[in-house]
Amino acid sequence: MFKVDTMKRTAEETKATVKKQQNKVKDGARAEEPYSVQLNGVNGVGNVSKAPPWPRPQLKNERMFVLPKQLESEDQITVKMEALDQPGMLRVGLVTGFNSPDYSNLACQLEMTFPPQYSDNLTITTVQNGQATNLFNEKAGDYYEGTYTNVIVTFRMRENGFMDVGLGQSHLYTMRLQHDIQNIRFLTVNGDINRVSGIDFQFGY
Repeated sequence: MFKVDTMKRTAEETKATVKKQQNKVKDGARAEEPYSVQLNGVNGVGNVSKAPPWPRPQLKNERMFVLPKQLESEDQITVKMEALDQPGMLRVGLVTGFNSPDYSNLACQLEMTFPPQYSDNLTITTVQNGQATNLFNEKAGDYYEGTYTNVIVTFRMRENGFMDVGLGQSHLYTMRLQHDIQNIRFLTVNGDINRVSGIDFQFGY
């Protein structure tokens, strides 16, 4: 009788485990699988790192995404957005973190503000341990008139810790990253955005 009860209990535990794993797969890539397995389906390819849990937006009208793998040199991220008519503010950022975004350590944040709600500014900022440093400051109207709904922002990783930042067809700035490139795990978009229409990842290696 003891043996039968043990076998029954083991079968129930196995069934529960399988169901739990199926639910994880149903909800998305399994959290315990490394990035390379999620992306390529082959273990041991690329830098292996467990994917963080899906982040929760912290700001109003914020969209948040987990990068599909650890960034490396020549990787490029292209973010395509549809802005609201006459937007007041648009913001796109690359955020560090492990299990959740660390807003006190922003690798890069591109922000555009427009009159009449705000001043006419286009800035690129980095935040390290809560200390913000403005790297680029020009008029947003020189690059974006505010009448076009489609906005494209690109981030391209370079050798030796540098990164190119682009807006539309324009190269804005080449910055030296103040954070370890492998700690950049999240992409955030917020402001007067109707929707994020696409995110394109091009991997250099």
